[in-house]
Amino acid sequence: KKATVTGTITLGRRNLIVNGSFESPVDSPKACASTGWVEYKGGDSTHVPGWTVGGNSVDFVCSSFLQAEDGVQLVDLSGIGSGSVSQTVSTVVHTTYSLTWWMAANVRCGQAKKTMHVLWNNTLVKTLTFNGMGHTTTSMGWVQEQINVPAVGANSVVTFADATPDDSICGATLDNVSLK
Repeated sequence: KKATVTGTITLGRRNLIVNGSFESPVDSPKACASTGWVEYKGGDSTHVPGWTVGGNSVDFVCSSFLQAEDGVQLVDLSGIGSGSVSQTVSTVVHTTYSLTWWMAANVRCGQAKKTMHVLWNNTLVKTLTFNGMGHTTTSMGWVQEQINVPAVGANSVVTFADATPDDSICGATLDNVSLK
């Protein structure tokens, strides 16, 4: 028997990630028209609901500048330099969760191959490389990734960080994060 899909509930399991498609805060139309993005510096936890920005900085990018996988915004994990986004979620000890997300690359500058680190409770659990060669700003080639992660406490932290060697202002991109 199939469960129906309603909002963020899929097959009876609710997405524990808040703001997983990075739709909030809504970038101003002025920013989208001029630069196409808004930068958030490391340590900023007041402007991005659900997420804490780490490292140097990240950019919330408007879909008019780069194609979002879901909705109208995405995150470039390298603002002025390599950055990260982290979120603490409530988990149940000894429960395995499915973490899914979509990855691509900001093809506007920097090297073609972008690298992303995924951390669970501050432990590196996956390193991914995405080759932006042949992709464009309107056809990003988004790829869905998934791993299973175990909860060892009442709270768990998921982190996505840019690890592209050139540390340019164009890094790995992230959208549509889910933890179920």
